[in-house]
Amino acid sequence: MTFQTGQRIGSYRVLRHIGSGGMGEVYEVVHEQLQSRYAMKVFVAACGNAALLRERFLAEARAMNRLRHPRIVRVYDLGIENDHPYLVMDLMVDSNGDPATLAAAKQKGGISEEKIYGWYLDLREALNTIHKAGIVHRDVKPVNVLLDADGRAMLSDFGVARYEGEIKCALSIENTFVTGQNALERPVFGTMTYLAPEVCGGESATPASDLYSLGVLVLKILTGISYERGLNLSLMLRPFSPCWMDVLPVLLSEDPEERQKASLSVFQEEKQYSRNWMKYAASFVALLSVGSVLYCAKPSVIRAYDEYRLLCAKKERCAFFDAAFAPVDK
Repeated sequence: MTFQTGQRIGSYRVLRHIGSGGMGEVYEVVHEQLQSRYAMKVFVAACGNAALLRERFLAEARAMNRLRHPRIVRVYDLGIENDHPYLVMDLMVDSNGDPATLAAAKQKGGISEEKIYGWYLDLREALNTIHKAGIVHRDVKPVNVLLDADGRAMLSDFGVARYEGEIKCALSIENTFVTGQNALERPVFGTMTYLAPEVCGGESATPASDLYSLGVLVLKILTGISYERGLNLSLMLRPFSPCWMDVLPVLLSEDPEERQKASLSVFQEEKQYSRNWMKYAASFVALLSVGSVLYCAKPSVIRAYDEYRLLCAKKERCAFFDAAFAPVDK
């Protein structure tokens, strides 16, 4: 099923095709009355079990609509056209009109550690929200993370998510979408490179396995290296800020219980420090108007500020910044 440019679907008009994903084709559409632009994902069954896949598509739409959080792509509408369900959601494209994904941003390069750390915090917020709602994403990876107009990360694509609690779908959780190579074995959901070791071993996905996938994602964006069990994280992270050693070894722990408990406590500290960053920025800009501070900050004011934000996350200070930001910390 394909929609053509100019075709009207309910209250929307198709502008162009912008991509393909899990179980559907994605189009840019405009609401005829509001003149607002959205992304429309249209269900397309590319394999057997079309009825089950259709139910999962509808479950995805219902789940995303209930998840009202600024770091999660929101679904605004759901409908059916020629027996093909579609969902209407946030549109996020770059200056070239291509989907603004984390994967695309990585390919362009030039991403600062500060920006990556911000994406990490965004995705932790998103995962905390869905886990509290009884959802395990099961496919956290760069192409399933979109970037909004401010460059903030938003979690997307719940097509293979596991639903429990109030929004548990009325079909078997473990047999609706097989991505494993052998259909006779236990189904595997998600992308192999990002799967937690317990999931590869045949266990069900949990919030802890989502956190492992997040760790693999962050390491990939930061270093360009796909994580494999046994790699020396200390060596890999040596060229980067020491704050990453408080984050990635926890997320990539072999033990899912240790991963979940330790990661939550670390994240609470990270959020507390991130709340102060805007205040630090305002004070730093004011201090830079003083000649002596300008001299101390050169040759790179921007680099100094980036380093300070990362040091805040590590809870390390130097004498200069202690003196500069002591009033703000109070």
